[in-house]
Amino acid sequence: AEPRAPLIAALERAPARAEVSALRLVARSAYLAALFAPLVLASPLALLSARCRRALLRLLVATLSAAGPCAVKLGQWASTRPDLLPRGVCDALSTLHEGASTHSFAETEAACEEAFGVPARCVFRTLSREPVGSGCIAQVHAATLLDGRRVAVKVLHPHAARTSALDLALIRLGVRAIDAAAPLVRGVRFLALRGAADNFEEFMLAQLDLRVEASNLERFARNFALDPVSLVPALLRGVAEGTPDADVRFPTPVDGLVTRGVLVETYAEGHSLSSLLAAPDGAGAGAEHLDERRRRRLARAGLRAFLQM
Repeated sequence: AEPRAPLIAALERAPARAEVSALRLVARSAYLAALFAPLVLASPLALLSARCRRALLRLLVATLSAAGPCAVKLGQWASTRPDLLPRGVCDALSTLHEGASTHSFAETEAACEEAFGVPARCVFRTLSREPVGSGCIAQVHAATLLDGRRVAVKVLHPHAARTSALDLALIRLGVRAIDAAAPLVRGVRFLALRGAADNFEEFMLAQLDLRVEASNLERFARNFALDPVSLVPALLRGVAEGTPDADVRFPTPVDGLVTRGVLVETYAEGHSLSSLLAAPDGAGAGAEHLDERRRRRLARAGLRAFLQM
């Protein structure tokens, strides 16, 4: 199949921005101000003791989680920058990568019906009531198609697109205000805030359109079809099962079941890298099965796979 248009015609930004109105922006601003106020007021307590700092970090994570996808994504990015932030802050923010809140099964069924035009029972033989995983933008359910194929059903959270559209609009307004003040504040123009805001908006809009993820999976399959000897799955599945396997495999989108808000793809078992790379004296798959030699091989194979994607 031909690759889909880049970012699917600029991700069709108009529908996302249509969700934004002045009244909603004011309401969203008031909500965020009230949400972050306790964190701001409590921040001086970090100077008192390590215990207060730990409590403040827990409050930071909880606040970002409640603030919505944009705040969570910014927190996740910050967790990967120990060069900019203290290690303790990065460790606390790294918890934003898992344990996100979920939406109801009824909302998942409604999203599937809206996406495919028929009730979910007309598409799936089984659909798990509880998600097998959830992030700040979407959650995943295990399912079986009518033909018996096992699949994963990824569904956007109901309000993720609207909340993100409002937050992106607020970010744009904030950047414009800072740019307007640039002549009065030395060095502001060198921060390139407008470019950073544009890049973040493009990233978020891509996350909010599951057709982009499907397009990426197809691209990965094409790229790795030329290289059937990568060691990544051999290492990963060897850790879990002790069986050799030299093929790189990705979930495959199911034709006709890919929309902006719902993505159906083949089901793939796996381990998170954090569990595989756990310290030898810690908990998780890494501690149990992954010695230093395999850790080095996994790092080399992972780098090769990353460059080939």
